[in-house]
Amino acid sequence: MEAEKRIMQIEEKIAFMEQTIADLDGVICGLNGEVQRLNRENQRLHTQLSEHGNKIAVMGGDATLKDEKPPHY
Repeated sequence: MEAEKRIMQIEEKIAFMEQTIADLDGVICGLNGEVQRLNRENQRLHTQLSEHGNKIAVMGGDATLKDEKPPHY
């Protein structure tokens, strides 16, 4: 009887762990999608910023955005 009780407890723990792993997998997949979206957005903004800096230079600006110092300098 004692062995059956222990086996039952182990099976319950395994079932709980399997559910936890499945839940965590879902969270990780969601976060991976969010990271990919943020990477695309970051790349888009970087491209936009570069284009904006190039337009300033073409319009006769004496410095590109890379060369500009922040206002606190």
